[in-house]
Amino acid sequence: AEAAVRLVATPAPNPFGTHLRVALIAPAAGPATFTLHDALGRTVLTRTAALPAGASTVELPQAAELPVGVYLLRVQQGAQQLTRRVVRQ
Repeated sequence: AEAAVRLVATPAPNPFGTHLRVALIAPAAGPATFTLHDALGRTVLTRTAALPAGASTVELPQAAELPVGVYLLRVQQGAQQLTRRVVRQ
């Protein structure tokens, strides 16, 4: 498989209930920060994980404790950052 040149993150399931995980493809190994923000922009969850280069999965079990609603998941690794909309149902 060809190495990724940019960070890819896919939260699942989405909408989520008691479990949220993020499938990732990282261009290089290194720490990544995951933050969930509520509709008002407040940070409601932060997690740091060491990602290997290539495919991996990070679990966010604390997300199950959040109230129902729409959240923005921000994933940052080095200079790369992306945001995904997730729904807690």
